[in-house]
Parts: sequence; structure tokens; C-alpha cells
Amino acid sequence: MNNHPKKRAPRKDPLQLVAIRSALRGLSMIAPDQAAKIAYRMWFYPRHHPEPAREKSWLVDAEHFQITHAPEKLAAYRWGKGPQVLLVHGWDGRGAQLGAFVDPLRASGFEVVAFDLPAHGRSGGKKTNMLEAAAAIQVVASSLGDMRAVIAHSFGAGALARALSAGLNTDKVVMISPPANLRWMADNFFSQLQLNHRVRKRVESRLVNEYGETVWQDVSADYNVRNLTQSGLIIHDEGDRDVPFSQGRQLAEVWPGARLLRTQGLGHRRILRDKNVINEVVEFLRD
Repeated sequence: MNNHPKKRAPRKDPLQLVAIRSALRGLSMIAPDQAAKIAYRMWFYPRHHPEPAREKSWLVDAEHFQITHAPEKLAAYRWGKGPQVLLVHGWDGRGAQLGAFVDPLRASGFEVVAFDLPAHGRSGGKKTNMLEAAAAIQVVASSLGDMRAVIAHSFGAGALARALSAGLNTDKVVMISPPANLRWMADNFFSQLQLNHRVRKRVESRLVNEYGETVWQDVSADYNVRNLTQSGLIIHDEGDRDVPFSQGRQLAEVWPGARLLRTQGLGHRRILRDKNVINEVVEFLRD
């Protein structure tokens, strides 16, 4: 799929990130243990951003309900009737971020369900991780019954891969802008914060201590999709600045039943609202 890419100016880091990075860099020189503690916390605490008007408009005609995922409640939304399609958002996001898929899927006879992951959007909790997100996907799917397909974005795609490897039952899977493995996610996180090796080593040691030596494969999509039997569609933009296209390609290479669809000029989030992308997904699910 080829779109006409527009020339884009270099992206500037948010001022908040610049300030945090500067503070951590100074702290890591004199107190690496404290810097590692703060960095570790940042890894698991998503940020909450205001809901844009388009997301609010997509939720107007939705049925709002809650799903228990102890000890919290997950905010969920439902549109239409028919075979069920579940939408899973990414880190720092909300279920309504995939709202542009709702009307086209409803028009094709599907029931669409979205939800906010733990510690995201209108759901309860303050911190979460990919294992918890995967468990939440399983809880939501179990409460809904038969699931025809799941569409997931970014971090949500990684969580979905974990849920599928743990037995989540669905016919078709769509992953948009997916990260392929935890090592890349760690590299990206430490690179953004410009943390030195001493701090990184402390953070990774704590991660292994809490989640075990196998954590690097347990939450890596390129490990979890190797034995999947579902048909998969991976969509990734060549100019994605948040999760590089190479991650989607890497995932497609190890997933036997998946094909890769590349786009241009859509980046990491606008890809969720592109009509051509949405049409490709609907046709894939209808096939």
C-alpha cells in the first residue's frame, strides 16, 4: 500500500521528557541506584493524555460497561451486533483510539468491542505491564464469549501476542505497528532517557528478579507468534518514528500465518485513521 509521503520536520522531544532526561542523567552520576529506581517506575506507569474530540464523538453511541479484572474495573465500549471484533490500544492510549474502525466494521456486520487497558483511560489502576495487559485481554475475551478477530496497536499488539500464545481463542489477528521483542523495547526506553550502562544494568536486574529469567521471551511477540495457527495481518508504516518498520517485518518473518502490509507517510498513530488501512483490515476480516 503506497500513500504519498509528506516531508516531515525533525521531531522535537517533549519538554517534559527533556527535563526528566536531564535530571536522571545528573542523578545517575551521583546516585545510580536512585536513578534506576525512578527509571524502573517510569517503565510501568503510563501517562494519561486528554481525550481528543474525535474519540469522544466515537464513544457517544457506544454501550458503556465494565469488566472486572481484579482488583480493578476495566472500562469497555460496545457497538453493533454480530460476530465480535475486539480492539486493543497501545501504551499511554485508550480503546477509543481505534474508533475509526467502528463504523466500517459495523457496516460489514460485526459487533465491535473496545476497552481501556489497566491503568489506562477510564480503567482503574496506576501501573501495569505487558503480562498484565495480556491477562486483561484474556479476561475481556472470556467475558465476551466467541471472538471472531482482534485488532491491536503497538504495545497492545505485543500483549495480544502473549495472550494468543497463552491460549486466547480467535480466528483472525491484526497487529498494527507492533514491537517485535522486549530487547528492542528496552533499548528504545533507555535510549530515550539516555541512561548510562550502570543504571540500565540495575533496571534490567530488577526486571529479571521480579519476572524471572524468561521475561525476555515471555513478552516478546516474535517468540509468542512462532506457533500460532491464526491468520495474521501485520500493518506497519515505513516512517514510523515510535516503533520502526523493521520490527513489524521481523515479526512477519517468524509468524507462519501472517502477511505484512507496509504503508508510507502515516507514522505510528495516523495509521489508525487511514481509510485505506481500515478497508484492508475489514476485507481481511470478511475474507
